[in-house]
Amino acid sequence: MLDDNADGRFLLAKTLLRCFPTSAVQECVEIEVATTLCRTQPPHAVIAHRARGLDGMETIRQLREANPSVPIVYLSGIDRTQEAIRAGATCFLNYDAWLRIGTVVADLLPNHIAPEEGTVPLPDRLVSATNEFRNGRELA
Repeated sequence: MLDDNADGRFLLAKTLLRCFPTSAVQECVEIEVATTLCRTQPPHAVIAHRARGLDGMETIRQLREANPSVPIVYLSGIDRTQEAIRAGATCFLNYDAWLRIGTVVADLLPNHIAPEEGTVPLPDRLVSATNEFRNGRELA
């Protein structure tokens, strides 16, 4: 999870851990830490808002460069769906819908099984981002 806002990281991390209790959620503030993790310990998903000193689109570009295949969920309080997808995000989630983060991440995992069904292959590593849209298409 990558966000320069401690409150945002806290809410998202707690929600992810409720959905995926055996997972490790790595919280990052600095882009250098997040990109190093994406290169050396590839996560199952990245949930990102923005890194300290960078806007959201540059944050996405650097994450995507560090790992071309990791799903990136981008979060923002403003609809930036199209910008985020063009920058390399897999999907977008409005911060107001942060409680959906577990379902959004589960949809990015193999088999697309909802976390509350109890049969999700639980990821051992997650770095953060978000989604209501994937590749420019609205999700049901």
